[in-house]
Amino acid sequence: EYTVSFDTGSEASVDAQTVKHGEKATDPNFTKAGYAVKWQKGGEDFSFDTPITANTELTLVLTANTDTKYYVTVKVDGEDKTADYAEAFELASADGKYYLTGTTDTTADITALAEENKGAALSVADTSKLTGNIAGDESLALIVEYKTNEYTVSFDTGSETPIAAQTVEHG
Repeated sequence: EYTVSFDTGSEASVDAQTVKHGEKATDPNFTKAGYAVKWQKGGEDFSFDTPITANTELTLVLTANTDTKYYVTVKVDGEDKTADYAEAFELASADGKYYLTGTTDTTADITALAEENKGAALSVADTSKLTGNIAGDESLALIVEYKTNEYTVSFDTGSETPIAAQTVEHG
C-alpha cells in the first residue's frame, strides 16, 4: 500500500489516500471558483489513470481563468441606462445583465471607458465604482454613475438692482 498525498499550498486541504500497488488514486475533484485545476507530480501533469507504484505527492496547480465575468451598470441621473451604453462599453449580456470579462484575481478598471463615453453633457459622479478585483465567483459589480452637468449663470446688470444667479442643466 502507498500513500498519495495532496499539496494544496495555502488552499483548503485534501485528505491523503491509501492505494494498493498498481491501483489508481481517486481524483479529489478539488475546485476553486474562477480557476482551472490540475495536479502535478514532480512538475509534470498527473493523470488519475496512472497506476500507483510508490508513495506519491501531488501538487495543486491553479490557473486563473481569463474569461471571468464582472458586471457593469451605467446610470444617468440615477436611471439605469446600461442597455443604451452596451455597445459603447462593448458589454455582453445574458439573463438581463451586462458584463465584461477578465482574468480572475486581477483588477478591472473601466475608468477610461467611463470617461470616453460621457459626452459633453455628462460627468462621472464620485459615487461611481470603476475599479475592483475580478472575483472568481463573478461577484464584482462596477457602476458608472453619470450626472448631467449643471452651470451657474450670473448676471452683471451694471445697476444697483441685482439679479440672482441661476443654476441650469447642460443643453
